[in-house]
Amino acid sequence: MVPVYKGKGLLGGGLEFLKNPVLFTLQKEAVLGTFYRVKAPFRRIYVTTDLDIVKHILQTHHRKYKKSPAYYQLKLALGNGLVTSEGDYWFRQRRLAQPAFYKSAMVDIFDTMVEVVEKFCANLENQLPLQTDISPIMMKVTSDIVLRALFSVENEADSERMYDQIMDTQEYIIDRTTHPYLIPFYHLNGRHASFKKDKRDFDRM
Repeated sequence: MVPVYKGKGLLGGGLEFLKNPVLFTLQKEAVLGTFYRVKAPFRRIYVTTDLDIVKHILQTHHRKYKKSPAYYQLKLALGNGLVTSEGDYWFRQRRLAQPAFYKSAMVDIFDTMVEVVEKFCANLENQLPLQTDISPIMMKVTSDIVLRALFSVENEADSERMYDQIMDTQEYIIDRTTHPYLIPFYHLNGRHASFKKDKRDFDRM
């Protein structure tokens, strides 16, 4: 029998889970164990930290499971690529992409990573106060590596612009995923139009 977390109100525990999935999982594991269901409207949410279950779903029997509805939102930004596709189409794409991850092809990317990180570390003491939130800073470092390694973006202004577009797009997709009932309003208040403009600009660059 799978334990069920019911939460409160009409939305059950679903809203709690969506607000902060990591914190929610850590807190509920102590009470409900490593595998449980969260009561939510319109969908069943199962949560697990059991590695055997993760392996069962993602590796041993992956063909029996579909990706979550969140990936349909991701397709708006990423298209039908490796992250969002499934089945035989995903397998064909994976084979096409595989050469890019051979050791010989990764050398230049490693060099770029080292260069960006060394530059960041050299300026670390001057740019950070004694207490700071490191998360957005590390996101920027990661973005600099990706933009240079994958898109060959060297211009600082272009890098900043693309970084801002990536962050805005990420926030928009997360909001669509966690608050699907607000999607019609995003089309009315201009947020979806702004997302489409950022995507066109990003694709053009």
